[in-house]
Amino acid sequence: MLRKTWMFVGSIALLMSCLIPSAHADSLSQKQKQLSNLQNKASQTTHQITAAKAKAQSLQVSINQNKTKIAAVSSEITTERNQLVQLTKELQQLNNEITASQQKLQSDTNKLKTILRAQVEDGNVPYLDVLFNSASFSDFLSRMELLTRVASAEKSLLNQVKNLQGQLKTEQAKQQSNYAAIAAKSTQLQALQQQYLSLEHQQELSLARTNQNLSFAEKQRGILESQIKLTKNQIRQIQLATLEAEAKMKNQAYLGQAEASLKSVNVNALINYAESFVGLPYIWGGTTPNPGFDCSGFTQFVFAHFGVYIARDTWSQFAEGVPVSRNNLQPGDVVFFSTYAPGASHVGIYVGNDMMVDSEDAGLIVTPLFSDPYWASRYIGARRYIK
Repeated sequence: MLRKTWMFVGSIALLMSCLIPSAHADSLSQKQKQLSNLQNKASQTTHQITAAKAKAQSLQVSINQNKTKIAAVSSEITTERNQLVQLTKELQQLNNEITASQQKLQSDTNKLKTILRAQVEDGNVPYLDVLFNSASFSDFLSRMELLTRVASAEKSLLNQVKNLQGQLKTEQAKQQSNYAAIAAKSTQLQALQQQYLSLEHQQELSLARTNQNLSFAEKQRGILESQIKLTKNQIRQIQLATLEAEAKMKNQAYLGQAEASLKSVNVNALINYAESFVGLPYIWGGTTPNPGFDCSGFTQFVFAHFGVYIARDTWSQFAEGVPVSRNNLQPGDVVFFSTYAPGASHVGIYVGNDMMVDSEDAGLIVTPLFSDPYWASRYIGARRYIK
C-alpha cells in the first residue's frame, strides 16, 4: 500500500464511504485503484483509436492522390513510348530512303558512264581519250558537246541526289533530336513513376500498420471495457461482503466460536519470523518472499507458517478473528488502517512497544504505530488470530 498517500477514487469511493463507515478492504482499495487505472487506460485507448482513425483516413487520401498521380504519369509514359515507337519507324524509313538515294546515285552514274562509252569510245580507247582521237575539228567539237551533255546530266543528277540526301539528313537529325528529347522525358517520367510507386508502397505499409494498431486498440478497448464492468461488479460484491463482515463481527455466537477456535502459537517465534523478512520490496499482489509481499499477502504468509490460515485480502482478514480494542493490543495481533480508500486498506502485525511490522511502499519494515501521526490518524481496529 502507498504509505502516507491519501486518495479517494472518484464517486465510487465517496459512495462507499457512506455505505461502509468503518470496514473496507485492501482488496476493495485495490479494485478501486484498478478501476481507475482501467478507466484511464480505456480513455487513452479511445484517444489512440481516434488518432489512428484520423491517420488512416489521411493516409488513404494521400494514397488515392498518389494513385491519381501514378495513373497520370503512366498515361504520359504510354504516350511517350508510342511516340518513340513512331519516331523509330520514321528514322528507319529515313535511313532507308538515304540508302536508296545513294544507291540510285551510284546506279545513275554507272548508267551515264556506260552511255558515254557506247557513244564515244572507239574500240577499247577510254572515253577520256576520245577528244584526242577526233578525226577533225568539227568531230572534236561534236565529241566535246557530247561529253559536256553527259557531264551536265551527271552533274544535275548528282545535285538532285545530294539535295535529296541533304533534306533526308536534315529530317533525320530533327527526328533524332526529337527522339532524344522524348527518350529523356520518358526516362524522367519512369523515374517519377518509380518514386510515386515507392511512396505508394510506403503509404500502404503505413496504412496497414495503422489499421493493425487500430484493430488492436479497438480489441484492447473492448477488453478494458469488459474489465471495467467486471471490476465494478467486484467492487459492489466487496461492498456487500464488507457489510456482511461488519454484521458478523457483532454476532455474539460468532465471537464466542472464534474465541474458542484461536490456536496457540509462540508469539515471539511468530514476530521473529515476520521480522526476518524486513528489507524485502513491496510488490502489489505479492504473496511470497520472492519477489516480495503486499500488506495482506505478508500477514497471510506469516500466519500460515504457524498453521494459522487466514484470508488473502485485507477486507477478508478484517472479517476474521476476534476484534481487539486499542488498549488491549498484544504482540501478534493484526492492526488495520484506512489509507487511500475508506475502510481497511492496509494491514500490519503488532510487535509490541507501539511498533508494527508491515509491507508498505518503503518495503517491509518495522515502524512506529500510534506515535506516528500518519498511522495513528488512520488506525481503524485490530483482530486477534492466535492465543
